[in-house]
Amino acid sequence: MEWTPTWGFGLRFPEVEIRYQGRVANGTGRPGVVPEPRGGFELAGATARVASNILVAPTGPLTLGEVKVVTHQISLSVPIR
Repeated sequence: MEWTPTWGFGLRFPEVEIRYQGRVANGTGRPGVVPEPRGGFELAGATARVASNILVAPTGPLTLGEVKVVTHQISLSVPIR
C-alpha cells in the first residue's frame, strides 16, 4: 500500500509570488531478504557463483522494506515587464 500526503501555501505580493509545496510518499517497495539474527550473510560458495551465468535465489524469507521519500519545492515568480 502506498499513500502520498501533500501540503503547501502561496504568498502573493504586487511584485513577487512565492509558493511552497511539500510531499511525502510512504509505502513499501524496497525488496530484500530478512537479515539473519547474527547480522551477517552467508558467503559460502560465493566464489563458485562469480563465474556462473546463473542468478541464485535468496536464501532467506523475502520482505518489502518501508520507503519514505520527502520532496520540497519552492518557487519564486517575478513578472517581466
